[in-house]
Amino acid sequence: MTYKAVGIHVFAGLFTEGVKEHFEVPAVINDGYGDDIHIANHPEAKLFKSAEFNPGEFNNIDFVYSQPPCAPWSVSGNKKGLDDPRISMTSDAVKIGLSLKPRFFALESVVPAFTKGRAYYDKLGDLWRECGYNVTHMLINGIYSGTPQIRHRYLFIAHQGNLDFPDFTKPKTVNESFIDIKPGGYEICGPGVKKTLDEFGYKGISQGTNLFKWFTRINKNPQYKPNGHMLGRPARSSIRLNGLKPAPVFFGDYSWLHPTEDRPITMNELKALCGLRQDYNLLDEGRAASQVLLGKSVMPKTGAWIAQMALGTINNKTNIIYPEVIDLRNGEFEPLMI
Repeated sequence: MTYKAVGIHVFAGLFTEGVKEHFEVPAVINDGYGDDIHIANHPEAKLFKSAEFNPGEFNNIDFVYSQPPCAPWSVSGNKKGLDDPRISMTSDAVKIGLSLKPRFFALESVVPAFTKGRAYYDKLGDLWRECGYNVTHMLINGIYSGTPQIRHRYLFIAHQGNLDFPDFTKPKTVNESFIDIKPGGYEICGPGVKKTLDEFGYKGISQGTNLFKWFTRINKNPQYKPNGHMLGRPARSSIRLNGLKPAPVFFGDYSWLHPTEDRPITMNELKALCGLRQDYNLLDEGRAASQVLLGKSVMPKTGAWIAQMALGTINNKTNIIYPEVIDLRNGEFEPLMI
């Protein structure tokens, strides 16, 4: 039996990459950002703009998945919440999702969407309950769903029948992720950081070292910009990876060094840390833009885990009823009282 899924606001298609392990994806609704990359990698999924999409053209959709912008709740968006105009893309995803009448709906965001925006998501939950769905709020960590990054995320789930979530995976280290990966593509390093490394070298940068702290410590004659920032100091997100641990969360234009080699990691290696196949086509977005596209995505392995949960729930025959809020961030089931 073939199960069908539709994606809403899924940008460069990494979420779709994972969903396709369990579902056929005949269509996605995207409004510009990452469209070309999604089309290049998933040509079988017809792409629509929100205003153009007619749900009547698609019957028997089992699963709807979405990753609308998390900026309303994140530091990068200054946590404007409901005052951020991009919140409309979340309500848009719910509206289209309801029109498709899937058996499972999953919307991904950052954890503050739940902790700060709980009242908003409770209202969205009421819309689904009125249509006969159960609603679950789930907190997850990517390292337990196959993604070798510590990515804490929130899932808003509307489902028919009892929830069935997959087994957890063993966390994968950076060293394990780099096995059989050949360096290639853009260096994951901004030009300013690269200039600093060329000048000061790599001495004293052990695995796990934050480059911001390293440079503050070794720079004996600091110079400052008019805004008070130290010239040449890397951003706080700049690190030398620890090969014996999973990678920390990756959001965008970062500078990351290889654990044991005195060089930045490359795009091929970043793809590995995202659980993304090496031949996934990012077109010619450039170094920084490609990094941001990856950082904004639901990683493929986590997307596959969510899709497996959707499929398991659709076919679930058990009588296990879970609480409305579930915390899985520690790799085990924990009820969360908030």
